[in-house]
Amino acid sequence: MTAWESFFVTAGGAAAVLAGLIFVGISINLQKLLERTIVSRGAWVSLLTLIEVLIVSLFMLIPEQPLVALGAEIGGIGLICWIVMSVVTMHQFKHAHKDGFFEGQTWYGILGMLLLSQLITVPFIVGGVLLLLNKESGIYWTLPGILSALPYSLYMGWVLTVEVNR
Repeated sequence: MTAWESFFVTAGGAAAVLAGLIFVGISINLQKLLERTIVSRGAWVSLLTLIEVLIVSLFMLIPEQPLVALGAEIGGIGLICWIVMSVVTMHQFKHAHKDGFFEGQTWYGILGMLLLSQLITVPFIVGGVLLLLNKESGIYWTLPGILSALPYSLYMGWVLTVEVNR
């Protein structure tokens, strides 16, 4: 596990910095976000994914933690985030037309949003289950979740600070 320490320190730090960017974007454009449900839900999902990455990274950095305990923590966080993200994503589809989000009304937009929401959360659940089974390979399953959550949140930071004003 010590070989992973630098990675999880970096991932946790990146998640914390990006969460700050999201908070700045929300506070600067709060009125516009409240007018567009789909964008405000996107901001909320982005914060959720960053909190997920931050908490997972912190759990991974606990020294000498048994794999079973780590698996319960990672899997539990992944499951909670998966449920919340699935509900919010479905809610975004209902508001896509009202908010003028054309891509959210097409088959490829819906598929893209569904796949992204699953790519961010499901790997943590799979990784948690593998760690629960005392398989260290579960650590590798956290990578797709982390490596998809960070760029998505960076994109949402851009949307919340710049694009929402167009």
